[in-house]
Amino acid sequence: MKQVLSVRDVKYLQSLGISTENASMYWIETDKGSYPSTIEGNDLGSTICKTFTFEDLVGILPKTIMNKGVLYTLTLFFSVNKLCYYDIKSKKHIVCAYGNEDGFVDAAFSLVLWCIMKDLIDSNRH
Repeated sequence: MKQVLSVRDVKYLQSLGISTENASMYWIETDKGSYPSTIEGNDLGSTICKTFTFEDLVGILPKTIMNKGVLYTLTLFFSVNKLCYYDIKSKKHIVCAYGNEDGFVDAAFSLVLWCIMKDLIDSNRH
């Protein structure tokens, strides 16, 4: 299961103004390759960059979005592997991203990008 964003995806978020200050993991480089770690650099390798987990990305996302008078709530549907902004009353969503066998990291990343594009995330705050 994918635990964190790739280095490429983290760098892309940084280029959009998202800080990794609150990211909870690190990419570590060793002579055998790179891997995610909860510990910043050690005797075995050096830190490439901080990276985001699913929980970190959800922390960046707005919990609710108001659109045309309808309040959409960030909702995770495990049964159908989707993360979306959902209106409980109408049972409709404004946007969804789907998880896969690797988990929900990429789905959360997609929603963060969508929210940035729609100016729903203040990149100066994150």
